[in-house]
Amino acid sequence: VSSGQVVLDGVDDYVSLPIGSTIESLSSYTIEAWFNLDSLDNWSRIYDFGNTETTGYMFLTPQNGVDGNPRATITTTGNTADDLVDSTTTLTVGAEYHIALTYDSVDDLATIYINGVPSGSDQVIISPSALGNTQNNYLGRSLYNVDPYLDGSISEFRIYSEALSSDDVSLSYSLGADSVIPEPSSTLI
Repeated sequence: VSSGQVVLDGVDDYVSLPIGSTIESLSSYTIEAWFNLDSLDNWSRIYDFGNTETTGYMFLTPQNGVDGNPRATITTTGNTADDLVDSTTTLTVGAEYHIALTYDSVDDLATIYINGVPSGSDQVIISPSALGNTQNNYLGRSLYNVDPYLDGSISEFRIYSEALSSDDVSLSYSLGADSVIPEPSSTLI
């Protein structure tokens, strides 16, 4: 940790979170992070929650290996049957970003926001509750051992128990990493 940020070297640094039962209790949710990238590597992770790479997991990568943009994925059977949301925004090295993934279980819609602006959405039918009590919950590391570690820093990471509205995501971005929405429409976990 340096200046309030988790600094990740892209080699073997990561954070392990004790949040498995919390993930299991989510139906609708928002996961957001403020971060910087020192390099961009296909399939590195901002977060990856699950048990193994062949069972249930959910992750967010800043650069997928298909079109080079952020991607959020959730699956209960490994990468053969996953629900995913691709961003339309390409990230660059050296810039600070805010990324948020919202999932509304009422309409099964997941949306990625980059710096407070919607950047891709899709139907997603798997909720984190389908993953069970995840045992491996990482920031900066993949469950899949051949994927690279994140090279950069994370200054804030939050999980909400409901899908934040577009206005709340935009407000959270504008307030910055050190401030929480005054009265969010959902509960911060």
